[in-house]
Amino acid sequence: MKIQLQQLAQNLTEKIAPLYLISGDEFLLVQEACDAVRQHAIAKGFDERETFYVESGFNWESFLNSTNNFSLFSGRTLIELHLKSKLTDMGSKILQNYAQKPAPDKIIVIIADKLDAAQQKTAWFKAIDAHGVVLPIWPIDAAQLPLWINKRLQLAGLKTDGQGIKLLADHAAGNLLAAAQEIEKLRLLYGSGNLTAEQIVSVITDNARFNVFNLLDTALAGKTALVIRILNNLKTEGVEPTIILWAIARELRSLIDISFALQQGTTSEQALAKVWSNRKILVKKALVRHDLAGLQGLLKQAAQVDYIIKGADNQRILWHELNKIYFDFSS
Repeated sequence: MKIQLQQLAQNLTEKIAPLYLISGDEFLLVQEACDAVRQHAIAKGFDERETFYVESGFNWESFLNSTNNFSLFSGRTLIELHLKSKLTDMGSKILQNYAQKPAPDKIIVIIADKLDAAQQKTAWFKAIDAHGVVLPIWPIDAAQLPLWINKRLQLAGLKTDGQGIKLLADHAAGNLLAAAQEIEKLRLLYGSGNLTAEQIVSVITDNARFNVFNLLDTALAGKTALVIRILNNLKTEGVEPTIILWAIARELRSLIDISFALQQGTTSEQALAKVWSNRKILVKKALVRHDLAGLQGLLKQAAQVDYIIKGADNQRILWHELNKIYFDFSS
């Protein structure tokens, strides 16, 4: 029986099968699916475990001996069979025969890379499909990644807004293991509860020589030459452009609100009430350089860079445009 990954937990709860075939190229998801089967097997009394790696020259006798070793006095066994090469005719026949008459005290978990269409038409595959559970694991695409990250955060007892999820998704760049590691770091650092985008940025950029917040403060101060140097360092360190763009877009929105309030007659003290005291001088410098219209124009530039990051504009060079917006902001 073929099932989807999201059906595995329910499937295991209903009835544990004698055979599982878990295949796919997404390492983290494959490993977690295997862990789920292992945990349920242990709960059902399969407290012994054997592991075989099917490579060139694999001795199938050892596998047969394990599956035929039935004793009223021995524990029940989970046998993992890692397929590291294509099955030989002998291996195919052994699995096909075993699937039709599995041992009552064994659970076989076959772990393989993604199986192509031809492999899915083989007799051994069809036998496992008929008598066991087949679980193909597909990669998480870019559209699904934010949903996966949000669910992962929930499982860790964490919450964040759409911007925070986007930061994690862009940082992971499709690497689920990297995303899972960052979420675990966030859990260890902040415990459970709501996460701000700032907290996420502080964790995923903590290895950068110059962090994004230093870049932003330098830009506010109007130190253009240093801004370009920091940007180059961030690029070398591998900091995601999305994080760099997020920082300036967030700052521009704040400055626009302050500038608009000042235009409406609000006092400087009131308009800057929500700005941290150690940043008020920097914010005032930026407001001297840019009026409301200028800040709105810079925010439009930021929106254009966002289109470039998303691949909607292939005519411009991303890092060139990031340099330009920071240069214009700090000038």
